[in-house]
Amino acid sequence: MRADMKEKQRVIILKLEKAFLICLLTASCLATAVINAAVFTVESYVEIPAALISVRATDAAADYGAQNLLDGDSATIWHTSWQPAPAALPQSLIFDFTEAVKLSSISVLPRQDMDNGRISLFNLYIKKPGGEFEAVVEGGEWSYTDNIDYKTAIIDPPVEAASLKLEVLYGLNGFVSAAEVKFTGVLTGRVLTAETEQETVPKISYDSVGSIGIYADDEHPRYPGTHVIDNDPDTIWHTDWETGDGIFPHRLYIDLGGEYTITGIRFMDRQDGSQNGSIIKCILYSDSGQETGAVEPTAPNRQVREIPLKRHIKTNVLIIEVTEGYGDFASMAELSVQTEESGVITSWDAFH
Repeated sequence: MRADMKEKQRVIILKLEKAFLICLLTASCLATAVINAAVFTVESYVEIPAALISVRATDAAADYGAQNLLDGDSATIWHTSWQPAPAALPQSLIFDFTEAVKLSSISVLPRQDMDNGRISLFNLYIKKPGGEFEAVVEGGEWSYTDNIDYKTAIIDPPVEAASLKLEVLYGLNGFVSAAEVKFTGVLTGRVLTAETEQETVPKISYDSVGSIGIYADDEHPRYPGTHVIDNDPDTIWHTDWETGDGIFPHRLYIDLGGEYTITGIRFMDRQDGSQNGSIIKCILYSDSGQETGAVEPTAPNRQVREIPLKRHIKTNVLIIEVTEGYGDFASMAELSVQTEESGVITSWDAFH
């Protein structure tokens, strides 16, 4: 299940010798980078803004329209009609996107006050630009035994979509209802130039240590991302607390210098006695979009912490997306990437 993700508008400037490539990271972007003289594209899957989505329903009771699903208020709901008789199932919601989007998931928050209409059995259909609806999930099921949090359906692989149809085959007690709906994906075509967004370019550095390249999408000038592979536990990467806005997630992009099968990472917390920035939750991504889902490293102890991967991912570039850190920061002293092919491929002596 893909964790909920929010993304601040951000422009990253990457420097490789005299070459510059500038791109915009928004709640909607493709991040393109030049590392070790190779070009790769990382698709940043984030929450699609509700302002770019419209919705209509095949049926709705008075005052319980489908627009309630996108209003950010869990107390308002969409509900099928129940008078003079309950609307026959199935019933559908159709979401249209005003910009080109590659969808990776849909998440539905059930009504919170009672169980009537909570969606239990469904199909998902996607209409590509200029195409017709085609099934991407058939016979999907959601259960409410454990909780009434957001229920998510993964679209794997992600699909370019102009519209998505959620066809509800069964809702509890013969009705259909929901409180909120959100999507994760990539809004394409949002890369801007330095000329159009120059004033928003932050001070982001690029460096390489040995065969490993690294950059951070948020860093304090005195605590850059390259510190995590400098073989010095006394130096750290830390997000910028002076000019940054403190909004998660924060990302480290690690160019591995070749394709490897990642089995896990190990890293060291800062060693100066402060817990600020120690990672609580994160997600690991490959450059092809594979991801681990939300993972929690072993508890902070200012020593070595580990994230073993049950499902290994093969990649040239590993993205560590920090979704929660102590004090609303992110920090790290040293990093080791573990692989099937070569064991540890960073230079941190403490891991050898």
